[in-house]
Amino acid sequence: MVHITTPPKSHLPLSRLALDAGCHIYVEKPLALNHGDAKALIDAVATAGRKMTIGYTYLFDPRRWKMRAAIESVCWARWFTWKSWFGYNLAGQFGSAILGDSHTGSTLCP
Repeated sequence: MVHITTPPKSHLPLSRLALDAGCHIYVEKPLALNHGDAKALIDAVATAGRKMTIGYTYLFDPRRWKMRAAIESVCWARWFTWKSWFGYNLAGQFGSAILGDSHTGSTLCP
């Protein structure tokens, strides 16, 4: 798997290189700067038979707002650093998709 973290203008050409190498891709937002590039990238993923996901922030996720409200309701909370991570249960829907891929193993790229 290749994580594309470069400026959006480079997402399409770098993703194509990764797909040509047989890798799945994780592309940071925004996927592309215009509809044409986004469609070209989606088509390239389909043609390559690979998987792609797009970076997503949880700024407006209801669980995040609930956690923020809980932290703000405690006056001493402002003196501490709070960190939280979201993860996938590998026994669940997302994990089974990853683990069920015949291209996974010690590396996702052949």
